[in-house]
Amino acid sequence: SSCVEFVVVDNASTDDTHDRMMPFANAGRLTYIKEPRPGLSVARNTAATVAVGEWLLYLDDDVLVESNFLDEYLAAIHSVRGASFLGGPIRPEFDEPISPAVAQIANSYAWCFSALDIGPTQRAFDPDVYPYGANMAVRRELVHRHPFRTDLGFKHGSLVPGEETAFFHALTSAGLIGYWIPTAAVRHRVPMARTRLSYVFRRAIGQGREEGVKAFRSGRSSLWAIRSVLDEVFRLPFAVFKQPGATALSFFRLLMVMSLLRNAYRRQPEYTTE
Repeated sequence: SSCVEFVVVDNASTDDTHDRMMPFANAGRLTYIKEPRPGLSVARNTAATVAVGEWLLYLDDDVLVESNFLDEYLAAIHSVRGASFLGGPIRPEFDEPISPAVAQIANSYAWCFSALDIGPTQRAFDPDVYPYGANMAVRRELVHRHPFRTDLGFKHGSLVPGEETAFFHALTSAGLIGYWIPTAAVRHRVPMARTRLSYVFRRAIGQGREEGVKAFRSGRSSLWAIRSVLDEVFRLPFAVFKQPGATALSFFRLLMVMSLLRNAYRRQPEYTTE
Protein backbone atom coordinates (compact mmCIF):
# COMPACT_ATOMS: atom_id res chain seq x y z
CA SER A 1 0.00 0.00 0.00
CA SER A 2 1.27 3.50 -0.82
CA CYS A 3 0.37 4.69 2.67
CA VAL A 4 2.74 2.19 4.32
CA GLU A 5 6.42 2.86 4.95
CA PHE A 6 8.81 0.01 5.81
CA VAL A 7 11.68 0.69 8.23
CA VAL A 8 14.28 -1.96 9.06
CA VAL A 9 16.53 -1.28 12.05
CA ASP A 10 19.68 -3.39 11.93
CA ASN A 11 20.42 -3.69 15.64
CA ALA A 12 24.13 -4.50 15.85
CA SER A 13 23.76 -7.61 13.69
CA THR A 14 26.79 -9.73 12.87
CA ASP A 15 25.31 -11.64 9.92
CA ASP A 16 24.47 -10.66 6.34
CA THR A 17 21.48 -8.46 7.20
CA HIS A 18 23.08 -5.44 5.53
CA ASP A 19 23.69 -7.26 2.25
CA ARG A 20 20.17 -8.67 2.20
CA MET A 21 18.48 -5.34 2.90
CA MET A 22 20.45 -3.01 0.66
CA PRO A 23 18.86 -4.08 -2.66
CA PHE A 24 15.43 -3.22 -1.23
CA ALA A 25 16.72 0.03 0.26
CA ASN A 26 18.39 1.05 -3.01
CA ALA A 27 15.15 0.35 -4.85
CA GLY A 28 13.29 2.66 -2.47
CA ARG A 29 11.17 -0.16 -1.06
CA LEU A 30 12.27 0.34 2.55
CA THR A 31 14.35 2.53 4.85
CA TYR A 32 17.38 0.72 6.27
CA ILE A 33 19.03 2.02 9.45
CA LYS A 34 22.06 0.51 11.13
CA GLU A 35 21.86 0.96 14.90
CA PRO A 36 25.16 -0.15 16.54
CA ARG A 37 23.87 0.09 20.12
CA PRO A 38 22.43 -3.31 21.06
CA GLY A 39 19.02 -3.61 22.63
CA LEU A 40 15.44 -4.03 21.48
CA SER A 41 14.36 -0.80 23.18
CA VAL A 42 17.13 1.11 21.41
CA ALA A 43 16.00 -0.29 18.05
CA ARG A 44 12.37 0.64 18.65
CA ASN A 45 13.22 4.16 19.72
CA THR A 46 15.47 4.54 16.68
CA ALA A 47 12.63 3.44 14.37
CA ALA A 48 10.40 6.12 15.88
CA THR A 49 12.94 8.83 15.04
CA VAL A 50 13.19 7.69 11.41
CA ALA A 51 9.60 6.85 10.50
CA VAL A 52 7.30 9.62 9.29
CA GLY A 53 3.86 8.02 9.63
CA GLU A 54 1.33 8.74 12.36
CA TRP A 55 1.36 5.12 13.49
CA LEU A 56 4.20 2.66 14.09
CA LEU A 57 3.53 -1.04 13.58
CA TYR A 58 6.28 -3.01 15.32
CA LEU A 59 7.27 -6.52 14.22
CA ASP A 60 10.13 -8.79 15.21
CA ASP A 61 12.51 -10.28 12.67
CA ASP A 62 11.29 -13.83 13.33
CA VAL A 63 7.58 -13.47 12.55
CA LEU A 64 5.53 -14.22 9.45
CA VAL A 65 2.38 -12.29 8.58
CA GLU A 66 -0.68 -13.24 6.56
CA SER A 67 -1.57 -11.49 3.28
CA ASN A 68 -4.34 -9.45 4.95
CA PHE A 69 -2.23 -8.37 7.93
CA LEU A 70 -1.64 -4.74 6.95
CA ASP A 71 -5.22 -4.35 5.73
CA GLU A 72 -6.54 -5.42 9.13
CA TYR A 73 -4.36 -2.90 10.94
CA LEU A 74 -5.19 -0.09 8.51
CA ALA A 75 -8.90 -0.82 8.93
CA ALA A 76 -8.55 -0.72 12.72
CA ILE A 77 -6.56 2.52 12.66
CA HIS A 78 -9.31 4.21 10.65
CA SER A 79 -12.28 2.67 12.46
CA VAL A 80 -11.40 2.38 16.14
CA ARG A 81 -11.94 5.81 17.64
CA GLY A 82 -9.80 6.92 20.54
CA ALA A 83 -7.20 4.16 20.20
CA SER A 84 -3.62 5.00 21.16
CA PHE A 85 -2.23 1.50 20.65
CA LEU A 86 -3.29 -1.78 19.05
CA GLY A 87 -2.18 -5.39 19.26
CA GLY A 88 -2.93 -8.74 17.67
CA PRO A 89 -2.39 -12.47 18.21
CA ILE A 90 1.03 -14.09 18.24
CA ARG A 91 1.08 -17.81 17.50
CA PRO A 92 4.32 -19.73 18.05
CA GLU A 93 5.60 -22.18 15.46
CA PHE A 94 8.30 -24.54 16.68
CA ASP A 95 11.02 -25.72 14.31
CA GLU A 96 10.74 -29.25 15.72
CA PRO A 97 8.50 -31.07 18.21
CA ILE A 98 9.18 -29.92 21.75
CA SER A 99 9.72 -32.09 24.82
CA PRO A 100 6.83 -32.89 27.21
CA ALA A 101 8.49 -30.74 29.88
CA VAL A 102 8.73 -27.69 27.64
CA ALA A 103 5.21 -28.30 26.31
CA GLN A 104 3.80 -28.17 29.83
CA ILE A 105 5.60 -24.91 30.51
CA ALA A 106 4.33 -23.49 27.20
CA ASN A 107 0.76 -24.45 28.09
CA SER A 108 0.98 -22.82 31.51
CA TYR A 109 3.10 -19.78 30.62
CA ALA A 110 2.46 -18.89 26.98
CA TRP A 111 4.45 -15.65 27.34
CA CYS A 112 7.61 -17.75 27.58
CA PHE A 113 7.32 -18.17 23.80
CA SER A 114 5.74 -14.76 23.15
CA ALA A 115 2.36 -16.37 22.50
CA LEU A 116 -0.67 -14.13 22.94
CA ASP A 117 -4.36 -14.66 22.17
CA ILE A 118 -7.12 -13.08 24.25
CA GLY A 119 -10.06 -14.07 22.11
CA PRO A 120 -11.84 -13.60 18.76
CA THR A 121 -13.57 -10.32 19.59
CA GLN A 122 -12.19 -6.85 18.92
CA ARG A 123 -12.30 -4.91 22.19
CA ALA A 124 -10.39 -2.61 24.48
CA PHE A 125 -7.51 -4.18 26.36
CA ASP A 126 -8.23 -4.99 29.99
CA PRO A 127 -6.18 -3.17 32.64
CA ASP A 128 -2.66 -4.62 32.92
CA VAL A 129 -3.10 -6.60 29.68
CA TYR A 130 -0.94 -5.22 26.89
CA PRO A 131 0.19 -6.20 23.38
CA TYR A 132 3.48 -8.01 22.89
CA GLY A 133 6.27 -6.40 20.92
CA ALA A 134 6.22 -8.93 18.07
CA ASN A 135 2.82 -7.58 16.99
CA MET A 136 1.83 -4.13 18.21
CA ALA A 137 1.00 -0.70 16.83
CA VAL A 138 1.25 2.65 18.59
CA ARG A 139 0.92 6.30 17.69
CA ARG A 140 4.41 7.53 16.84
CA GLU A 141 4.26 10.67 18.94
CA LEU A 142 3.67 8.52 22.03
CA VAL A 143 7.04 6.81 21.54
CA HIS A 144 8.65 10.24 21.43
CA ARG A 145 6.82 11.19 24.58
CA HIS A 146 7.43 7.88 26.41
CA PRO A 147 10.49 6.19 24.85
CA PHE A 148 11.06 2.51 25.51
CA ARG A 149 13.33 2.17 28.51
CA THR A 150 16.79 1.05 27.44
CA ASP A 151 17.61 -0.34 30.89
CA LEU A 152 14.90 -2.93 30.32
CA GLY A 153 14.22 -5.30 27.44
CA PHE A 154 16.13 -8.05 25.70
CA LYS A 155 19.72 -7.30 24.79
CA HIS A 156 22.46 -9.51 23.40
CA GLY A 157 22.81 -12.23 26.04
CA SER A 158 20.10 -10.82 28.34
CA LEU A 159 16.59 -12.23 28.71
CA VAL A 160 15.13 -9.64 31.07
CA PRO A 161 11.87 -8.21 29.67
CA GLY A 162 9.88 -5.26 30.97
CA GLU A 163 10.28 -2.43 28.48
CA GLU A 164 6.87 -3.06 26.89
CA THR A 165 5.14 -3.30 30.26
CA ALA A 166 6.72 -0.01 31.39
CA PHE A 167 5.79 1.67 28.10
CA PHE A 168 2.14 0.62 28.12
CA HIS A 169 1.87 1.30 31.84
CA ALA A 170 2.91 4.89 31.13
CA LEU A 171 0.27 5.17 28.40
CA THR A 172 -2.61 3.69 30.39
CA SER A 173 -1.63 5.71 33.47
CA ALA A 174 -2.16 8.78 31.29
CA GLY A 175 -5.69 7.56 30.47
CA LEU A 176 -4.89 6.27 26.98
CA ILE A 177 -6.68 3.20 25.59
CA GLY A 178 -5.58 0.31 23.40
CA TYR A 179 -7.57 -2.22 21.38
CA TRP A 180 -7.18 -5.90 20.62
CA ILE A 181 -7.32 -6.69 16.88
CA PRO A 182 -7.91 -10.47 16.67
CA THR A 183 -7.75 -10.62 12.86
CA ALA A 184 -4.20 -9.21 12.65
CA ALA A 185 -2.19 -12.28 13.62
CA VAL A 186 1.46 -13.21 13.18
CA ARG A 187 3.24 -16.55 13.33
CA HIS A 188 6.30 -16.44 15.55
CA ARG A 189 9.08 -18.87 14.66
CA VAL A 190 10.70 -20.49 17.70
CA PRO A 191 14.07 -22.12 16.94
CA MET A 192 15.09 -25.24 18.85
CA ALA A 193 17.71 -23.30 20.80
CA ARG A 194 14.87 -21.45 22.51
CA THR A 195 13.07 -24.63 23.53
CA ARG A 196 15.91 -26.05 25.59
CA LEU A 197 15.20 -26.08 29.31
CA SER A 198 18.34 -24.04 30.00
CA TYR A 199 16.95 -21.19 27.87
CA VAL A 200 13.42 -21.54 29.26
CA PHE A 201 14.72 -21.39 32.83
CA ARG A 202 16.62 -18.20 31.98
CA ARG A 203 13.32 -16.75 30.73
CA ALA A 204 11.75 -17.62 34.08
CA ILE A 205 14.49 -15.71 35.91
CA GLY A 206 14.12 -12.75 33.56
CA GLN A 207 10.34 -12.67 33.97
CA GLY A 208 10.75 -12.82 37.73
CA ARG A 209 12.96 -9.76 37.54
CA GLU A 210 10.27 -7.88 35.62
CA GLU A 211 7.61 -8.91 38.14
CA GLY A 212 9.98 -7.78 40.89
CA VAL A 213 10.28 -4.35 39.28
CA LYS A 214 6.48 -4.11 39.19
CA ALA A 215 6.24 -5.18 42.83
CA PHE A 216 8.81 -2.54 43.78
CA ARG A 217 6.80 0.12 41.96
CA SER A 218 3.53 -0.84 43.60
CA GLY A 219 5.04 -1.02 47.09
CA ARG A 220 3.59 -4.48 47.71
CA SER A 221 4.54 -6.34 50.88
CA SER A 222 7.22 -9.02 50.55
CA LEU A 223 5.12 -11.57 52.47
CA TRP A 224 3.17 -12.77 49.44
CA ALA A 225 6.42 -13.32 47.49
CA ILE A 226 7.98 -15.24 50.39
CA ARG A 227 4.87 -17.43 50.60
CA SER A 228 5.12 -18.09 46.86
CA VAL A 229 8.72 -19.24 47.19
CA LEU A 230 7.85 -21.54 50.10
CA ASP A 231 4.89 -22.97 48.19
CA GLU A 232 7.12 -23.88 45.25
CA VAL A 233 9.84 -25.34 47.50
CA PHE A 234 7.28 -27.67 49.10
CA ARG A 235 5.65 -28.47 45.74
CA LEU A 236 8.86 -29.46 43.94
CA PRO A 237 9.43 -32.85 45.70
CA PHE A 238 5.88 -33.95 44.89
CA ALA A 239 6.33 -32.93 41.24
CA VAL A 240 9.17 -35.44 40.89
CA PHE A 241 6.66 -38.28 41.20
CA LYS A 242 4.29 -36.87 38.58
CA GLN A 243 4.47 -36.77 34.78
CA PRO A 244 7.80 -35.84 33.12
CA GLY A 245 6.95 -32.19 32.65
CA ALA A 246 5.79 -31.58 36.22
CA THR A 247 9.26 -31.28 37.75
CA ALA A 248 10.41 -28.79 35.10
CA LEU A 249 7.22 -26.75 35.49
CA SER A 250 7.59 -26.59 39.26
CA PHE A 251 11.28 -25.65 38.97
CA PHE A 252 10.34 -23.00 36.38
CA ARG A 253 7.89 -21.44 38.84
CA LEU A 254 10.43 -21.65 41.66
CA LEU A 255 13.07 -19.82 39.63
CA MET A 256 10.55 -17.15 38.67
CA VAL A 257 9.31 -16.42 42.18
CA MET A 258 12.84 -16.50 43.66
CA SER A 259 13.97 -13.99 41.04
CA LEU A 260 10.90 -11.91 41.79
CA LEU A 261 11.62 -11.89 45.51
CA ARG A 262 15.30 -11.12 44.97
CA ASN A 263 14.64 -8.18 42.67
CA ALA A 264 11.51 -6.68 44.16
CA TYR A 265 13.18 -5.31 47.24
CA ARG A 266 16.67 -4.38 46.06
CA ARG A 267 16.85 -0.63 46.08
CA GLN A 268 19.23 -0.02 43.23
CA PRO A 269 19.04 2.79 40.63
CA GLU A 270 17.97 0.46 37.80
CA TYR A 271 14.84 -0.43 39.76
CA THR A 272 13.49 3.08 40.00
CA THR A 273 10.05 3.73 38.57
CA GLU A 274 11.16 5.80 35.60
